[in-house]
Amino acid sequence: MKLLVDADYVVYKCCAAAETEIDWGDDVILVTSKFSDAYAAVKRELLKIINNFLWDVPELILFFSDSVNFRKSIQPAYKGHRNRKKPCGYKRVINRLKTEYEVVIMPTLEADDAWVFMLHKIKVGAVFVHRTKTCARSQVASLTCQK
Repeated sequence: MKLLVDADYVVYKCCAAAETEIDWGDDVILVTSKFSDAYAAVKRELLKIINNFLWDVPELILFFSDSVNFRKSIQPAYKGHRNRKKPCGYKRVINRLKTEYEVVIMPTLEADDAWVFMLHKIKVGAVFVHRTKTCARSQVASLTCQK
């Protein structure tokens, strides 16, 4: 079985949790992060997802949104309220995940759009795992892929 994981939220949450601040006074605050803490938290979260499927040892395919989004060319205000930068270590964690997992980042697409394009490559059952910022729990959608 393949788990198609929208991993944007997982990495964002774990990297943000690993951040610390140093207040130097005089209007200067330095944000730091320990990469090993952020990466270990991501691995724990991925293991929690895997453990929901005890009857199988699923293969994870991690999906991330591209930094350029085609929707913004159509509607410039799309997600305009999200103006915070990515947390410290975000890109580095994704680069490290690429060494251990299949990572998919499709040009101009968000993670939950990109997984649809992968379905034609999958010849067996797959499960899509997605969590939005408005949900308290991950949503799991089971897909039956046919040749």
